[in-house]
Amino acid sequence: MKKRTVRKNTKRLIALGLALTISLPLIGTNSIDAKAVKTKEKASAGFSGYLSYDEAKERLSKLTAEQMAANAAQLNQVTAEEAREEYQNLAIAKVDEFVNVRSGPGTTYNTLGRMYNGAVADIVETDGDWLKVVSGSLEGYIKSEYFIIGDDALDVIDEYIQRTATVNASVLNIRKEPNADSDKVGYLFNGEKVSVLELDDDWLKVKVSTGEEGFVSADYATVYEEFKYAKTNEEIEAEDKARREKLAKEQEAIRSQLKEDTSIVGSAVVYETNTELRTAIVDFALQYVGCPYVNGGQKLGATDCSGFTMLVYQQFGYSLSRLTQGQCNNNGRSITLSEAQPGDVICYSYGSSCSHVALYIGNGQIVHAANSRRGVVIDNVGIEPIIAVKNMID
Repeated sequence: MKKRTVRKNTKRLIALGLALTISLPLIGTNSIDAKAVKTKEKASAGFSGYLSYDEAKERLSKLTAEQMAANAAQLNQVTAEEAREEYQNLAIAKVDEFVNVRSGPGTTYNTLGRMYNGAVADIVETDGDWLKVVSGSLEGYIKSEYFIIGDDALDVIDEYIQRTATVNASVLNIRKEPNADSDKVGYLFNGEKVSVLELDDDWLKVKVSTGEEGFVSADYATVYEEFKYAKTNEEIEAEDKARREKLAKEQEAIRSQLKEDTSIVGSAVVYETNTELRTAIVDFALQYVGCPYVNGGQKLGATDCSGFTMLVYQQFGYSLSRLTQGQCNNNGRSITLSEAQPGDVICYSYGSSCSHVALYIGNGQIVHAANSRRGVVIDNVGIEPIIAVKNMID
């Protein structure tokens, strides 16, 4: 197992098999990364102290399969005992949505916050049918019937770990199946974070914010694991306020864009050359970088990819199809990418029909309404497979 996972807010490795998976390659193979190896007596068949690279290699080569199996069994026993001791007071909330955390052991006590389904807590004490727990920054009482506790909690804890992946590559393809020959169904950019549904050594099954699922190479992403915790009333209120403010800002941005009177009106301007016209089209389009992506939107600053190119060209007296396939198949004339000039429309697809369009701005770059995660952005022209380039002007 490649050790690319960073576990947040946990005290130790919880899944017992994970410790074995990480440790066994050193014991069970002759691959040694370090020039000196310090081994522990319990897990090294009696070896102790610092060994040189050659000494470690020689001694490891003499380990029999029985010795390695004994080492693994001993390691597993130690790990199991430590984990069960560490998590004997572990509790996991199992509720439909959330349960209230109260200041005392009864429903008449004040509500301090909420424990959401799957959130973890440490049991401080028991009081009849009630448990006093600590979860995150919240300490209070919840009825024990709402928890999975003890060994039962330890046995299922891995199911309640929330995994996310952050992209390390400049661009990371999302594929339909977990292999490099599978069709591409999307892409992620450096720093983007996605939910991880499944993982192994080579591939991660991920889900993006728009709901689409696919597979990405595990070599180009870092997986983070963390638990869900209870939230205080103050934390809940702060989150609700932040969401309302964010929504208000987004709505205001859209209203501002819709009301904006553009300074360039194509039908009222005469351009001496097509080069001037192309420059004006690009300059006009770049005003909308940072605006949101709105599927089916009919206004600049709040539209999708084909709406963006159509509405930009509309400002200069051109009539383009509202659909990506229409712009690709019915508008302009086809040229090669090497012939592309600023203002031309680049048509993309992972299949046979056009699924995305963008405006070429020169120097190997495009401006486009990418998706609901990114909005209107500038990217390299080769961000997706190109199936056509359309000259709409001359």
